[in-house]
Amino acid sequence: MAAVFPVLAACQENVAPGPMEIPDQVLVRQTLDDCLHEAMDIDGLRSMVAGIESGRITVLVRDTTEPSVLAHQILNGAPFTYLDDGEFENRRSRNVRVPRGLPVEARDLARLDPGAIARVRSEVRPDPRDADELHDLLLTAYLMRPVAAWAALFCELTAAGRAAAVRGGAFWCATERRRLVDGPEAGPEVAADMLRGHLDMLGPATVPDLAAASGLAPSDAEMALLAAGERGLRAARPVHRPRWH
Repeated sequence: MAAVFPVLAACQENVAPGPMEIPDQVLVRQTLDDCLHEAMDIDGLRSMVAGIESGRITVLVRDTTEPSVLAHQILNGAPFTYLDDGEFENRRSRNVRVPRGLPVEARDLARLDPGAIARVRSEVRPDPRDADELHDLLLTAYLMRPVAAWAALFCELTAAGRAAAVRGGAFWCATERRRLVDGPEAGPEVAADMLRGHLDMLGPATVPDLAAASGLAPSDAEMALLAAGERGLRAARPVHRPRWH
């Protein structure tokens, strides 16, 4: 483009005044057509300006508490949107506050659609195809309530010494995880990892849901969730030993 349209590559502030001479070249013609008629509606803009000038279109000015949504894209424009340098551009954008502007009450922002929750749960629900995949689930969940449809796969794991029924048969557990849930290493960090594993399989879930799935007491499940949130990221410091059902 610079070779066939050199004026375009010049700084627009230093270009000679007056109409810009446009080369009669196929790349230039196509680019201008795309910009003016696809990315923009130059014909509609001309009609609107002519209507304003003739009085056919009335312009109403209103003072509002926040910028019009039509101005948001300009305020958040990329650096090349402005001709002046970055500091002036940033200063101009910061002078205009763009609040959330959602037409809902703040209390409604945290509401979850039950249909959306059910859809997410159906999408993340595990469906192991063989014993190896079930073993991976047990490693992720640490403790898992028995599932009748997977009983044959679990028998394969127990026969190979890779899993066992624990807590009086109330849970399945991978052999590698038994010392973590039964031994001295059991603690808030283990509980937090366990709940993260169950969340991967359950999707959006409440504290009672997680407590029932993991065997943790509801109060410990809530503390484990807080620990998982803090680790987000940072390692949680063990405080007490969780109580298992």
